[in-house]
Amino acid sequence: MSFLGLGEATRPSWGAMINDARIELSRGVWWQMAAATVAIFFISLTLNIFGDALRDSLDPKLR
Repeated sequence: MSFLGLGEATRPSWGAMINDARIELSRGVWWQMAAATVAIFFISLTLNIFGDALRDSLDPKLR
């Protein structure tokens, strides 16, 4: 929601970080967007791997 400008402006968020990086990207400052993208990628990957491991350990059909 912060990416669209609908979030609380005083709280830091990835949406605000990506929005600021998008604006700076036009000036050639690419590392802000890269940092936000890498952080979101690794959090998503970690949650996906954790969910798969949890499903594998708790699903009786897979045993």
